[in-house]
Amino acid sequence: MKIKICIMAAALVFVFGAVFSSYAEDSRQEAMDLLAEARVERCRICVEKLRAKAFKMLDYVYYPGLEIASTESCVFEKSELENQLVLNCNGETPSNPDYPRVTFLFHTRETHLVGIDPQDYTSDGMAETIRNAPEGARFAGRILIVAYLYGDGDGFNLYPSSNHLQVHCKIENAEVVQE
Repeated sequence: MKIKICIMAAALVFVFGAVFSSYAEDSRQEAMDLLAEARVERCRICVEKLRAKAFKMLDYVYYPGLEIASTESCVFEKSELENQLVLNCNGETPSNPDYPRVTFLFHTRETHLVGIDPQDYTSDGMAETIRNAPEGARFAGRILIVAYLYGDGDGFNLYPSSNHLQVHCKIENAEVVQE
């Protein structure tokens, strides 16, 4: 009897773990789908509702304190936008052209938004490493998502006119990847 209960409990943990894990993996995709839908939606109230739902999901995807690290298949690339990186995984491009472009904006003592805590500024040395690299340079490293008091979410802003989701971060480590 005890063995049956243990097996059933283990099976439940496995099943619920798989369900919650897959939901967490799909939250980013679902939020991107909602933002893409909002981009083409004609009803203004519908757009606001779609974005609000996406923002709630994105608060669980890009939350302050989350650390994102590069891997062999996913590296950070220097964007053409000042102090911004893009996470590029195997050169993938979004399957839907209405998905917002996602960049990670780092803040420094010289260039920061009001509402970013000074503790969350990227160090001068790390910022110089990024700034001195050419556009498109690839980096291995880690970033930390930081809080932004005036964002659309806890750590991000959406700019609908340019279809740009900007996630606020601090660069913890970055080294140029030699090709």
